[in-house]
Amino acid sequence: MAARSLLLLLLFSGFQRIKLKEHYPLDLPKRGSPMTPTFTVRAVAPNTPVPSSEQVSSASILAINAEGKMLVTKHVTRGIDIPGGHVEAGEDVLVSLAREIDEETGGTCDNPEFIATVTVEPNEEKYAGKRMCIFLANNFALRDEWTPAPDVSGREVVSVEEFLQRYEFDKEVMRQLMEIAQTRLLEREHKVALR
Repeated sequence: MAARSLLLLLLFSGFQRIKLKEHYPLDLPKRGSPMTPTFTVRAVAPNTPVPSSEQVSSASILAINAEGKMLVTKHVTRGIDIPGGHVEAGEDVLVSLAREIDEETGGTCDNPEFIATVTVEPNEEKYAGKRMCIFLANNFALRDEWTPAPDVSGREVVSVEEFLQRYEFDKEVMRQLMEIAQTRLLEREHKVALR
């Protein structure tokens, strides 16, 4: 287990902050205009309880295996993205996450860890006051036979670097989430080294 964690750390830690910024130059359009949403990313402390579904609009996961490969979905409209989606009313957030991973990739992720929240302002009325929950997993498995959800054109397992190059949505948000994931992986390795 410790060897696997070390391998994961070494593979993923190669994508240091400076390298992330090379993939995500900060030339984004100016934020804060009435028509442009503002995203706020916040890391959560380890072992922070997952909020209830009444407080969450969606759940997504950064699933990175020991070989440094990421599980990604190919959305019809958004292109390559991390698996995740809307939390249904009354649905447990982790149940929703597992459902979305299955629908979008035909996969499962072991022991997802809650690592961050993302809030959006302005937000649609039904999501007002809610946040997106982001999880990290270092293990995933895929079924051979799988029928993608209607909004998904496929799934891929790619290197972190390839994902960063191909991701087209909000690059600054993803850069921040990758930094949080990298920090969490370093914290995990530190705990293993102390044992």
